[in-house]
Amino acid sequence: MRRYDRIMGRKWLMAAAGVLVLAGAVFLYRKSHAPPPKTAPPPPVIVALPAEIIIAGKIEATKIVKVPVPVDGVIEQLVADVDDDVVVGDVLARINNPKIAAAQQKSEEVAGHARNRAAELETALIGAELEASRSEADATRAKLEFERAEKTYEREKMLMSEGITPRLVYEKAQQEYNTLKAQTQDLSEAAKKAAERLASLKAELESARKAEEQRANDMEHSQSTMDAGEVRSPAEGVVLARHGQQGDRVTRTIKDFFQIAVNLTALQLVVTPQPQELQRIHAGQTAAIEIVDTPGLTPGKVREIRAGQVFIDFASPSLSVRPGMNAQVKIKVL
Repeated sequence: MRRYDRIMGRKWLMAAAGVLVLAGAVFLYRKSHAPPPKTAPPPPVIVALPAEIIIAGKIEATKIVKVPVPVDGVIEQLVADVDDDVVVGDVLARINNPKIAAAQQKSEEVAGHARNRAAELETALIGAELEASRSEADATRAKLEFERAEKTYEREKMLMSEGITPRLVYEKAQQEYNTLKAQTQDLSEAAKKAAERLASLKAELESARKAEEQRANDMEHSQSTMDAGEVRSPAEGVVLARHGQQGDRVTRTIKDFFQIAVNLTALQLVVTPQPQELQRIHAGQTAAIEIVDTPGLTPGKVREIRAGQVFIDFASPSLSVRPGMNAQVKIKVL
């Protein structure tokens, strides 16, 4: 019995040892395959954003006038250059159109002929007036002499019929009467023709003067068309850009032959900030603009944001500030 108890005790001891070994193996397996311990996340880092954004940009005009090509042709002369100051009526360029030039030359020739014809008729009219006046005076004098000779002839004729006057005296009176009668008729006809020629010249001169006026109007119109080849400034400002070079062909389809910045007292600064900066900018924010070679800061205000660009309006502090100049802006974002 004791032997049996000893045997059973050994078996139980071996079983217990096996269980302990198995438990230890399981413990070691779980420990070697256990996930790493979770570490606590670090506290968030708070980055302080600056109170203002500083960006460089370029000054632009807020209002630009585009000057089109007035006539088709070839650029004969470029008078105004970029950055030139211009006023209303200044010639910016000249465009030559061969057809217009030929028409102008023809119009001038026709107008010249009309002027010459009118001048010739005026000279002829002066001579005709003198001739008509002289012929009229001669006819009047001849008529008076004829009337006296006629009275003398009638008296001598009566005396001759009564046998009182010598026949020689009668014949002399008769001859003088006939001579003066013929002269009076000739001078009267000459005066009539001189008057008719004077009237004709007056009518012709009037017609010539009307033709001269018409040709002058045609020439003026032609000159206006010629002048249309002169590109003139419609406003006061500064030339921002121009297209083409001397000798280039241009057409009226070009609507921005010249670009003129006007009202240079009101300008804008255009800047392109980084995306993270753009998120902090909005219309209405105040700004301080630092312009190259201009002392002090110029106040401005953000007008709008478009296509990633910021437009800042400001009043120009000096006439020396021009579109195209560089500047730097500080925008308060708090």
